[in-house]
Amino acid sequence: MAPIAVFPWKIAKVLWLMVLLISFGATVASLSRVAGLRRDDVRTVAFVAACLALAPFQTGISSGNPTILVIGLCAVAIWAAHVRHDVSAGVLFGMACSLKPQLGAFLVLYYLVRRRWRLFVTAVATTVGLNLVAVLYLWLRGVSWIQGYLNNARGFVSANNIDDFSTANPGRFNLINLQVPMFSMTGHSSSANLLAFVVGGCLICAWLYWMFRNQHDSELLSLGTISVISLLPVYHRIYDAALLAVPLCWCITHIVRQSKKIVGAALLLMTPFLIPGTALLQRLAARGQVSDAVSHSWWWDQVVMPHETWALLLLCLVLLYGISREASIRDREERI
Repeated sequence: MAPIAVFPWKIAKVLWLMVLLISFGATVASLSRVAGLRRDDVRTVAFVAACLALAPFQTGISSGNPTILVIGLCAVAIWAAHVRHDVSAGVLFGMACSLKPQLGAFLVLYYLVRRRWRLFVTAVATTVGLNLVAVLYLWLRGVSWIQGYLNNARGFVSANNIDDFSTANPGRFNLINLQVPMFSMTGHSSSANLLAFVVGGCLICAWLYWMFRNQHDSELLSLGTISVISLLPVYHRIYDAALLAVPLCWCITHIVRQSKKIVGAALLLMTPFLIPGTALLQRLAARGQVSDAVSHSWWWDQVVMPHETWALLLLCLVLLYGISREASIRDREERI
């Protein structure tokens, strides 16, 4: 953000908005190319319209969050990897991981599993290099960055009213990671973390199993699955769910093929992200338009408010089933 910040605020906010809008366009264009969608294809129009309708994109752009830029970098990197430009893809993934590792790192894992060594090494080297440049710059300027970094990290993991998934944060339902509903169920932060990590670990292991078993997988389906999985075990807000553009592109591409039942279920589970449902429900409760009997019930905290998180978990299971079904179909075809 430093090149943007040198301008006056009125100019900087317009420039940053342009960066985010270009990133959104790059996301849609890159994924469309990976899917092989033509400009005159009705599915292309449907994909663009669906991305425009996704609340995570709208929230990210309206709040000026760099997540939209990071997802744009990841999408262009996916396209570069698709056309075998591994060095370019690695550099783009490295930039994304430097900004938000919780978004880019899981996607790089796919290429590690697929033994795209040049891409993986370039991504790691770019991430390390960018961080070293930043640290060296701060050191040369005499900035005491280590203490500030550690204080920031301690503030993130301690109880606070911004990032905490417990009741210490009145807006905790704006988070979409599994710790939120798990805390509502257990009442303990440590238990919630443990359950979220266990579920997330099981999902990653299942994904890895099907990746190693199916060497000729559908690229967008596999990337879309790990994208959704990445949203569950670690800290994420609603705008990070713009990663749904990846499985959404696969769904629209395969909507008239053999896997249409899986596609239909996946699309249905993504519909909660067409509106900022959690924010709407919170506002209704704050205004007293939801009765106390409802807003203080167990199912309000455990089911209704974290409904987007449950939708993501179910979407993971549907997409994993889609991967396993593709592997089974390919096995039958090879035996025949």
